[in-house]
Amino acid sequence: LTVLVFCFSYVSKNFWPWYNHTVIVFQLVALYFLFLAIFRTTAWRTIASLALSAFFVLFAIFTKQDGGALALMISYAILAYDGWIERSWKKILIFTGFFSGFSLIAVLPLLQHDFAYWFNYGQPPHDSRLVLNDFLDHIVGWSYWQKFFLLIMVLVILEKIQRGRLFFENKQEVMFSFLCLAFVLEGLVIQVTSDQPPYGEDFFYAFGFAFVFAHLPLTIDLRRWYYLAVCLALIGFWWTGIYWRNIKRVVAKKPDAVAQMEKATEHQYRLAKEFRSMERLYLAEETIEGIKKIKELDVVRNNRDLKVLNMSELTSLAYEIPFAPLTNQPLWFHQTVSIWEREVDEFCVRVSNKDYDLVLFQSIPENEVINFFPEDVKKCLDENYTHEFTFLAPRTPAESYIHVYTKPR
Repeated sequence: LTVLVFCFSYVSKNFWPWYNHTVIVFQLVALYFLFLAIFRTTAWRTIASLALSAFFVLFAIFTKQDGGALALMISYAILAYDGWIERSWKKILIFTGFFSGFSLIAVLPLLQHDFAYWFNYGQPPHDSRLVLNDFLDHIVGWSYWQKFFLLIMVLVILEKIQRGRLFFENKQEVMFSFLCLAFVLEGLVIQVTSDQPPYGEDFFYAFGFAFVFAHLPLTIDLRRWYYLAVCLALIGFWWTGIYWRNIKRVVAKKPDAVAQMEKATEHQYRLAKEFRSMERLYLAEETIEGIKKIKELDVVRNNRDLKVLNMSELTSLAYEIPFAPLTNQPLWFHQTVSIWEREVDEFCVRVSNKDYDLVLFQSIPENEVINFFPEDVKKCLDENYTHEFTFLAPRTPAESYIHVYTKPR
């Protein structure tokens, strides 16, 4: 039942393999192996489980620092409690040894490639995301479900604590309570430090549900199909919004976002069937015509070794034109998130040296996202390149435009 809640509340919203999602998956895998080492395995299998747990914690840290750091903290808390109960610190030492070893193997080869510059631990040019006001806005201002689960959990745990050593020496009960509580608290943190995408913290529903359901004073046998069917039906009813929205997408003539854009603007949208990589995407007629105009440019038609700087969301143009994407440059251009002033300066030098035959630059309003593509590079393009035309970008709301530049003759 908990897995079903997890799928409805979290996986169905975050089904693409994005780092904000996979960091939680790696964390769950790491904790799975950690609990194997504590509850199920012996001898060399315990060592192997601890090694795999350390490996996936490191994977989580490399995927996303906030979720990875919380995974490490939760793992150490579990190991510290286990060491206290067992009067043995072997597991925590073995875990630390493997984690340190894997970290050295992963980091040492990257030191020559500016690892300390690229890996964000709050140092310049990165900015820390641990801003007190942001936490107050999200936690004090909102977070009703997380705080509801915390209320239930704290009350139940306080009642258990009254049993004294009987509770604290029950490893399974303590670790179950701690794990559920830890993930609800992690949901409070993640919603601030990783505020995109929305609902990236919704894994907490499954752990809140697991804890509450485990402590319901039920005497019915859920192995009987009719009781289980009622429970499944009610859980499905709880999350009707997920599959109802998907059903509406399937039966609708056009996606909701497209229909809303056509009502709010004068743009007409249709399937871009003339482009194989976008044939199932709804694009505005203006966007489709813009792509066609790019393909008709002399520099595109008469250059087999086309060098393109594509700072736009039309990434599949590499297939449509076609051209080979450039190497030895960032794959993501969000200034202050994936590139910084040093990289912006490097792009400006290349622009001034006329290194590119064609440049696509997408401008996005600051009220939506700041410098998703670095506007300082656009200034360099305006000074050094020929602006051919501008057309509507494939983005909602329809306030973003792609500027097409060619090398001056």
